[in-house]
Amino acid sequence: MFRKAIAIAKDAKTQIQQGIKDLRPYYEVVQENGTMQRWDLPKPMDEMRKEMEDEIANIDNGLKELEEDVVIYEAKLKEANNPHLNKLMNGNSK
Repeated sequence: MFRKAIAIAKDAKTQIQQGIKDLRPYYEVVQENGTMQRWDLPKPMDEMRKEMEDEIANIDNGLKELEEDVVIYEAKLKEANNPHLNKLMNGNSK
């Protein structure tokens, strides 16, 4: 469960980082009828970039907490020394 959350958060971070690289003051899209539609950012680019960077910082903080939780819970599960849990943790589902 934690590992899936970590993977999702890392993917979101990557997407936001790419969004910062691709950030422009406006975007143009070709419609099906061949006309162009322009979409302007709702805020100035600097403000949008700052918000995106803040979101990356939030993701980094959340990732740090999740990764620390994984270490704690894995250690507790190992301490339990339950054969069924040991099989699951070692990747042996049989």
